[in-house]
Amino acid sequence: MFGFELVAGNWDDLTGTGFALSESAAKRLGVQVGDMMKYYDGSGWQGISIVAIYKDMPKHSDLSSFEMLTDMGDNSLDDWKEFSFNYFMKLRKGADPKAITEVAMPVVKQFFSEVNGGTEVTDDDVKFGLYPVRLTDMYFDSNSYYAPGKAGNRTTTITLLVIAIFVVLIAFINYINFFFAMVPLRLRSINTRKILGSSRFQLVMSSVGESVLMVVIALGLAVAVVTLFRQSTLASMIDTSLDFGQNWGVVALTIGLALLISVVASLYPALFATSFNPAFALKGTLGTTQKGKAFRIGLIGLQFTVSIILIICAIFVSEQRRFMMNHEMGFNQECLLQSQVSWDLATNREVVESQLLADAAIKDIAWGDGPFVNDYRMQWGRTVRGEDAGWDVYPVSWNFLRFMGIDIVEGRDFTEADEHSTGTYIFNETARDVYKITLEDQIGGHDSQVAEIAGFCKDFNFASLRQDIRPFAFYHTMCGLSRNRLRTNTKKSKTSRSWSLCSRFWPSSSR
Repeated sequence: MFGFELVAGNWDDLTGTGFALSESAAKRLGVQVGDMMKYYDGSGWQGISIVAIYKDMPKHSDLSSFEMLTDMGDNSLDDWKEFSFNYFMKLRKGADPKAITEVAMPVVKQFFSEVNGGTEVTDDDVKFGLYPVRLTDMYFDSNSYYAPGKAGNRTTTITLLVIAIFVVLIAFINYINFFFAMVPLRLRSINTRKILGSSRFQLVMSSVGESVLMVVIALGLAVAVVTLFRQSTLASMIDTSLDFGQNWGVVALTIGLALLISVVASLYPALFATSFNPAFALKGTLGTTQKGKAFRIGLIGLQFTVSIILIICAIFVSEQRRFMMNHEMGFNQECLLQSQVSWDLATNREVVESQLLADAAIKDIAWGDGPFVNDYRMQWGRTVRGEDAGWDVYPVSWNFLRFMGIDIVEGRDFTEADEHSTGTYIFNETARDVYKITLEDQIGGHDSQVAEIAGFCKDFNFASLRQDIRPFAFYHTMCGLSRNRLRTNTKKSKTSRSWSLCSRFWPSSSR
């Protein structure tokens, strides 16, 4: 469906006991079709065979990061509370994606009817439907939760593009201004060459050639800068590849645009400088003509206008950054370090903590399931007094709220004793107010057993500031971060591939 090209093996053998490996991964590991490998599934090491090897997808595409493919089969296919999977449909040519919503609605209604014991379901009862999004629109789609691949902000992209155009425009005007500033000085030379027999075409091409030569030199310097940047540690800040061979289209566009602008920017001044009568030009009065003054003043005024606009935009960006860096998120951000760690480290946290706390600079340690501030995380759908409800869920160690300085507004905080319970919730104020949750409500935990509601905490920003505060729940369960307990529910969650280890350092003044 996505055009994976087979190098060896057979796609038909891609089952639960076999998997496909990318060509680069197979070369790196020194394996081939038929070899066995092992992986850790949370309870022990399991063997699995390589049944296919496929050619690497284009670098820096959303599919290039996948080095292994396996068949999920019917896993969680009938679990209507599972949000960890994405579905793709390949439509026939000319098909209307929006029409799929109308076709799918009866299927969705029938499903909810079966879930509710055959009760008739109306359109108003259906909480969600099917909303297709084109792959080409997915990058800027803000309505898709758990969208696969990278996502971007359309406003940011357009803003950066406009700024880039303004910078090029300033360079364009700058070149014309410099050229016109030199016209009175070069006019005598140009018209002397006219008298000596040079044609106007030759003089114009000479000026244009000079401009093109300057741009070629500038492009050469730009190539040197990019090459040095690509070899530095700063290259990791750029998502896309900096290899010229992989971006030949961008390279060709840059060279073509630079040459085009150089020709356009130099052509008009060259035509202007060669348009005067030699006798008039040799008198050197061009620089004092009102027409020449007005043209130069107009260009300089436009250049200053664009520059001032860019300066104002830069001030706004700086203020926005300052606001984000100093905004009160609702938890203690001072002397805090967050690190992603593997399952093996997370399930041996006592050993990890004892070694880290031996460092006098580390004040305390807490654990959480993935990044603490994250736009996309695991969501659970549950019922509260018979009504459907849903919230973002963040499994944590028992000391996490105290560690982050998040205040409890009702009830109590987690305790070490909660590690021996079937599950314990602490909801934020938004979840309490939206779903009218009380401390006495019975709500299922991660394994369908009823989990205790210990309390409610103050609202805080757990996602980017572009998003409103949503219903949210901290969750703590038996054995805390035990792999065998939590992995049964979170093994497929996009935010549960690794745990976050949060360390609180002593301030440098008191260390």
